[in-house]
Amino acid sequence: MIVHYMQPHAPYRPFVQEHPEWYSLTVGMDNPEDRPDMNMWERIRTKRVSAEKAWDAYRDTLRWVLDDGIEPLLRNIDADKVVLTSDHGEGFGDWWYYGHSTPAPIPPLKRVPWAVTSATDEGSVEPTIRPEAIRLENDEIEERLAALGYR
Repeated sequence: MIVHYMQPHAPYRPFVQEHPEWYSLTVGMDNPEDRPDMNMWERIRTKRVSAEKAWDAYRDTLRWVLDDGIEPLLRNIDADKVVLTSDHGEGFGDWWYYGHSTPAPIPPLKRVPWAVTSATDEGSVEPTIRPEAIRLENDEIEERLAALGYR
């Protein structure tokens, strides 16, 4: 079984709560002017937001998915071996790179965690959503893929 959690992917929870307009997949990184639609990475690059504040937001979002997503999963499946890892890292100005929008072969993007643990089903969560209840129409799938930058 492979389970993919979107978080701690940007947008980071604290920034979404405080400034939802900061996150956009369509706003580029090449315009240094201060404007309302300037995304989080532009704000870090132009020193409007400190990398430290962004790391704090990243850690908050990571803690959220570990506590509310992964921990309950590990208490509700049986597995002798569970690997927790990531599909990519994130650039916070390292090597003059922000985010992960292009496949740059740099350590901050390629170095990912690898933790091995186990899981025991304690039966503490009973799922209430049936897979057929969350089916999407083709146009909805295409819209979501486009919003994520895959189309």
